[in-house]
Amino acid sequence: MKTEKGSFNFYAEQYFRFKNYYKISIDTQEHVRKVTTELIHHFKLPEAKVEFNKNQPDPAYRYQGNHQAIFCFPDNKNRRVTFVDVCHEVAHHFQYSKFGNTKDDKELFPIMEQMLLYCENHNYWRGNFGKNRENVIDRSSLEA
Repeated sequence: MKTEKGSFNFYAEQYFRFKNYYKISIDTQEHVRKVTTELIHHFKLPEAKVEFNKNQPDPAYRYQGNHQAIFCFPDNKNRRVTFVDVCHEVAHHFQYSKFGNTKDDKELFPIMEQMLLYCENHNYWRGNFGKNRENVIDRSSLEA
């Protein structure tokens, strides 16, 4: 997606590609942690720390010099966390772990798509986590 000046607008393109997934919030910090952990384990990524900060306006991914990856999510009632947010940040972790760098560019989209489909196929927006979950997709949450 191009802006008036012709430059790539990553976040506009991300919204356009994944707009149905933006409708699905993750209700609790516990569930944000579980989704993040499940994605890290499934995609065989290094462990990472998940933090919540009331002063954090938007989700963020940091990789510190001590080889510690940190996901920082907003901890306030004015900013909900969506599956797109979590998959976006875990996709950064994937890129950094595999290639040594990461940025908001078109290469992030296929990784995010795989992660969102993994969440959908395992029915995470219904709160089903772990090995004893039902593998039933409720597509009504993606419609309209």
